Amino acid sequence: MSAKFRVSAVQTYNSAVTGQAGLMFRDRRFNIAEDKGVIDLSESRQKLDVIDRQIVELACKTLAEKKAVDIKIIEVVGMTDITDYFIVCSGRSMPQVKALCENLEEKMEENGIFARRKEGAETGRWIVIDYLNVVVHIFHHETREFYQLDKLWNNGNNVVDYGE
Repeated sequence: MSAKFRVSAVQTYNSAVTGQAGLMFRDRRFNIAEDKGVIDLSESRQKLDVIDRQIVELACKTLAEKKAVDIKIIEVVGMTDITDYFIVCSGRSMPQVKALCENLEEKMEENGIFARRKEGAETGRWIVIDYLNVVVHIFHHETREFYQLDKLWNNGNNVVDYGE
């Protein structure tokens, strides 16, 4: 006999961030509770999309408040399995890049969103913060010009300037 399960979108995101075990679907962990219902992954996917967009909005707003430059949102659904959104922005100096990172982490944690991983904070040239379905790239402006990440992932209609 097979058990039937239901999935909660909020528990889904929190489970994925905290690393609790569960059913894997598009790199997301679902917190599963036995029930008489059935798994409706399309409904859960829609709820996750709403949560992802809220995370993107909060991150962009937080970066803009601290004067991040040229904030871009890149939707990479279907282009990579590692995430659904990139947020790319720049700071004018290495101390500003580090401050943007620290402020973003603080604001996200206040809202119950915790980074799975962070890289590059020591140097302040390119900091990557992984929020599961949203990955934030904070560049020093010279490093961003060199790597051109927002141009690399641009397929013609998936890049939006924050504030448009």
